[in-house]
Amino acid sequence: MIVFEAAVESLEFDAVRAALARLCATPMGEALALSLRPHEDPRQAEEALAETAEARDLLEEQGRPPIRLPADPGAPLARLAISGTRLGAVEILLLVRLCAVATAARRALARRNDRWPRLAGRAGALPDLEALVALIEPHLSPSGEIADTASPDLRRLRRRGSHLAARVREILESILRRDEGSLSDQFVTERGGRYVLPVRAGSPSARKGIVHGVSSSGATVFLEPMETIELNNELVEAREEEAAEIERVLAEWTGRLAGRREDLIEAARGIGSLDLALARAELAREQRAVRPEIAGRGGLRVTAARHPVLEQTLARRGGVEGRVVPLTLSLEPGERTLVISGPNAGGKTVALKTVGLLAVMAHCGLHVPAEEFELPPLRQILVDIGDRQSIVESLSTFSAHVTATAAMLRQLDPPALVLLDEVGTGTDPAEGVALATALLEHLMARGACCIVTTHHGALKAWAYATPEVANAAVEFDEQKLRPTYRLIQGVAGASSGLEIAARLGIDPGIIDSARSRVSPDARQSEALLARLRDLLAQTEEDREEAGRRRALLEQERRLFLESSEADLRRRKESLEAQGARLLDELHRKSVVILSRVEERRERLKLERERAKREAELRQEVAEDMQRLGIGAAPGRPALVLTGPPRQGDRVFVASLKKEGVVEESDEEAAVVRIGSARMRVRLEECRVAQPRAGQDRPEPGVSLPPGVTAAFAPRENAPGEVMLLGLSVEEALSRLDKFLDDAFLSGRSEVRVIHGHGTGRLRGAVREFLSTHPHVESHRAGAATEGGTGATIAKLRS
Repeated sequence: MIVFEAAVESLEFDAVRAALARLCATPMGEALALSLRPHEDPRQAEEALAETAEARDLLEEQGRPPIRLPADPGAPLARLAISGTRLGAVEILLLVRLCAVATAARRALARRNDRWPRLAGRAGALPDLEALVALIEPHLSPSGEIADTASPDLRRLRRRGSHLAARVREILESILRRDEGSLSDQFVTERGGRYVLPVRAGSPSARKGIVHGVSSSGATVFLEPMETIELNNELVEAREEEAAEIERVLAEWTGRLAGRREDLIEAARGIGSLDLALARAELAREQRAVRPEIAGRGGLRVTAARHPVLEQTLARRGGVEGRVVPLTLSLEPGERTLVISGPNAGGKTVALKTVGLLAVMAHCGLHVPAEEFELPPLRQILVDIGDRQSIVESLSTFSAHVTATAAMLRQLDPPALVLLDEVGTGTDPAEGVALATALLEHLMARGACCIVTTHHGALKAWAYATPEVANAAVEFDEQKLRPTYRLIQGVAGASSGLEIAARLGIDPGIIDSARSRVSPDARQSEALLARLRDLLAQTEEDREEAGRRRALLEQERRLFLESSEADLRRRKESLEAQGARLLDELHRKSVVILSRVEERRERLKLERERAKREAELRQEVAEDMQRLGIGAAPGRPALVLTGPPRQGDRVFVASLKKEGVVEESDEEAAVVRIGSARMRVRLEECRVAQPRAGQDRPEPGVSLPPGVTAAFAPRENAPGEVMLLGLSVEEALSRLDKFLDDAFLSGRSEVRVIHGHGTGRLRGAVREFLSTHPHVESHRAGAATEGGTGATIAKLRS
């Protein structure tokens, strides 16, 4: 995308860059933030937006990874390219920290393709520099001091030096105790790398050694006694050898780093990119931003957007007056231009800047402070905002605007977003309107999307009469005589110049005289516009109230479902407990009976009877649970009642393992016709297999007689698809919920939901509903033969 520097300056994008740089933890990331520009390819912008979303998720889950660097490694990396260079310890420490950061980033992110594939890809592309870290880092202190462990020779030389220094100090301290009267101070010091004593000038001791300096007053000389000259010589020699060994170690480490210079440069670039992605995520969290959509359908949709720089400025002031009024506007795919009108200082220019700045941010991979932000893919953003008059260049306001517009027309390369402030002003109104309409028609014909501000009534009328153009107005409070900064779409705004002039102190007589000079047609137009604005405001209030009521109903529905699920769980647990108690009771009684039977044959018979009754009781408990929809299997009869049979019931006779019809029954037995045979059987051997004619399915919550249970089975002939076209989201979801219940009970494995394309809102709501529905195992978009993306295929659970 091409965003000209004039647009960057007008839209205050530099302030966004500065805020982003403030959140970076490395100089490389900070440099990338300050030079951030929109991506030329919309696909690159989408990738950057997705990367920002991943980084936000990472920050929420794990916090910021250890990607920090105190200084820019650019200078030492450049020096590594010079043959024979030896870096200092601090420079080497900086490059080792770069290697350590790259290693930490690889460990933290490189294997997380499952959660953050883009960040993991960046981390995985970092070169493996762990060997350099292991080679150098243990031998460097955080301040850049080289440790004794850097080489065996360095350790040996430092030990020798420490031993010599201790011997010299021991001799000097004995002299301090012996010649206390001739010394200026009781301490040992150094001059020129040699240990000396402070001696009074002219004392006898001052002539028994080598003088290495005199105090500023001349009263003290710094004397190296004869007793320590030889040891001091050895100490100086040891220190020189130590310095040479340090130089050798630094040269060796420099060579190792120079051999990986290209990898170090790549690591610096990669860490800077990761740091920038994390900074984008932190800025999004600060701004309560959302991920914008760069769609291909050509529309522009902005919901509750806030200008981030203005919001930051007002936040510092605090209070209610310091809050930004969110901006909402839209251009549907068939609309190409939005004309914003209304009073001065009402927020028209802020609206232009907000849309333009957020569009730049979106194409830079930044999330934007809004509830929703959708815009078409853009190649350019062209801006003419503010007063560009210049005395030096002899440009009036009109001339400056025309010059800027001419430059835009030469540079135009659609698709482009064109933002024009006060189009057609600065000259005769009739000529200004004619020029503005001709310019906008030319821009629309070239494929540009335009948002303009104006005070010209004729331009507002042109917007009403042109299908591709929409009107919007910044609201003005007629009671308080001040703007509300709310944008109302669909109407043109009044300039309210006379009301503002009166509020600012112009004499009322002058205001009245001015009103009398306004033409009747203009006054009538303003009155009609005011009436239209009032109606639109009332409609907006009604819409918000309807939204609140819908939210309340949805909350009540959710609470009801949660309560139903809890009740179902309690009933299931009660049934399970009751079944367990009954089984325990049966087992206990059978054991008592068996213990009283002496003959083996009778005991075996009773044991078989006990096992049979346990199995029957388990079956009855299972059927009770199926009545509640718990574990019910497809294919069971529509309604199975277990209880005393009555005339007309179809029963299963357990002893014969056959079905028949009850012709008559009493308290102990029933006469059952099986085929052509009639026989009398005990009631406990009969199980009702089919309800009598006209017997209905029990309603939920109806209590059944003791010992009677019910199991519901699939409904027959439930439809395999549901049509939701033309319904609101609430109506559609209600119908879909009932449809899924019927389809599930009918045993269907797959259904089709037809929702159409439209704006995509109904489709999104349907798919979100299917994702959480208990009957739905999975869902997918329809194939070409199934309705394409206008339908969704849902796979139901067994």
